[in-house]
Amino acid sequence: MALQTLPECVLAHVAAFGGRDGFRVVGACRLLAEVRESCARAVAHAMYSEQLAIIDADEGYASFVDLLRDDNARHGIWCLDVDARIEWTGNDANGSYYVNRVSRVGRVRGGALIVVLEAYGESDLRDARSSCVFAVGVEREYATSIIGGSSSRGPVACAKSATFVNERVRTPGHRFCVLAFQPLVWDQGPAIGYQFNGRLAGDYPANLRVVSFDTETTGRLRAETLARDRTAMWRRRWADAFRQGPLPEGAIRRVFVPLGTWFSASNTTEIPWYVPDVAPTSPEEWGLPAPILARWRAGTWGM
Repeated sequence: MALQTLPECVLAHVAAFGGRDGFRVVGACRLLAEVRESCARAVAHAMYSEQLAIIDADEGYASFVDLLRDDNARHGIWCLDVDARIEWTGNDANGSYYVNRVSRVGRVRGGALIVVLEAYGESDLRDARSSCVFAVGVEREYATSIIGGSSSRGPVACAKSATFVNERVRTPGHRFCVLAFQPLVWDQGPAIGYQFNGRLAGDYPANLRVVSFDTETTGRLRAETLARDRTAMWRRRWADAFRQGPLPEGAIRRVFVPLGTWFSASNTTEIPWYVPDVAPTSPEEWGLPAPILARWRAGTWGM
């Protein structure tokens, strides 16, 4: 039975059952030559809510079919919630202590990566704005750039420093910022990692698996794809991973985030990098050692 022949009430229940992960329904819509607008509206409202599935020919979409085909990119971006952490190598629960984590990554239309990064530590906590992301497991001879030799998952391609930074909290012991990285580097391999405060150097180890494709999938895709074609293949896979299919390893859930504030690299140039709607978290949620939490509650750490 073709999707467009289903009664609207049935389709609405199917879409609602899938919720925000009802990608198979949307994928079917894309493959059909014609989809009734009423069916598309039911799917769009189930996936994005009526508040985010907006039809406006002047500022958005002329139809719900167009909205679904474009992943509603004019109104928000698909993100992956994660919990990837890095701790300072010299951490001591009874002495100095520093920890940071990436809690969300999102892919903007065009391929740029949005990263939500937060850090807590002593009063000399380093700057989070110089953190970088990188691809792990790239094809060395076809990579855009290679640094640091290789890891257990293969050569590492490193992104430059963030193109744009929106720093929301900056105190001596607490940083919270949203970073935007240009495409064509972070998505070259089967895993995405990050380095706090710099480029794979210093006394903060790199986190090599913020999100990654599982070993079985990685092996199968490598076997099916010529080496010279793998960089392009991984980019396509990452574009899909934020929107549909099984969650990559390290991802907790997908979430559609409404477009937020624009921010720019200078006072004169505004480019639409969008800030996900996120807020700082409490150290109480980080699973920190009891002595560190006691210091935070007393106002002597992470302030």
